[in-house]
Amino acid sequence: MSSTTYTIALDRYAPQGRKTMQHCVLRAVLGRAGGATLVAVAVALVGTVTLVAAPAMAGSPHFLGAVTVLVQGGQYSCVGDEACFDNVGAVGNNACVGDAACDSNAGTVGNDACVGSHACNLNTGTIGNNACDGDEACLGNTSTIGNNACDGDAACKGNKGAVGNNACDGDAACARKRGAVGNGSCNGSSACEFNLDPIGNNSCNAACACFGHTGPIGNNERNTPGVCPG
Repeated sequence: MSSTTYTIALDRYAPQGRKTMQHCVLRAVLGRAGGATLVAVAVALVGTVTLVAAPAMAGSPHFLGAVTVLVQGGQYSCVGDEACFDNVGAVGNNACVGDAACDSNAGTVGNDACVGSHACNLNTGTIGNNACDGDEACLGNTSTIGNNACDGDAACKGNKGAVGNNACDGDAACARKRGAVGNGSCNGSSACEFNLDPIGNNSCNAACACFGHTGPIGNNERNTPGVCPG
């Protein structure tokens, strides 16, 4: 992440909520580009500016001083209200798109990943490319997620076990899962939700196929629909 210092004025009577302050800084920074280039700059920076410090000057009707901002993420990333607020992890291109998509994220996010409202909010794991796309897809995830994995609403929400490539795609497919999942496994709605033990490659590919299962599962097993509790 790169940082740049600007001298700007912020109206002291504006609400002091974190989003409002971020947006005030963002508008001031974009204004430096001038009207002719404002649109191009906005596309690159919308949602990527985090307020770090805005010291007040005594006797001034405004907050005046040097404001340091961090430009977070790759190109066209961190787009949305508080998309990368309090983010401290590395973010790739076209990633963290959506309201609070990567709010308080501490992990590494690949390209085209974490697209959706709260998609990777509170994530601490490493997320691959084209992964965790969906509302709350990887909210609170603590483990490594491969490429093209965990796509779907709450697909890997609260996940605590490693996920391979092309795995855990589907709504709640691996939500609150603890065991590791191999490549190409657990694709389907709630396919491995609440699963506790390791799953091999190309297994559990059907809705509820391994919902709440205990005990290891090998390769190419249990690829038929199961029953999820009502």
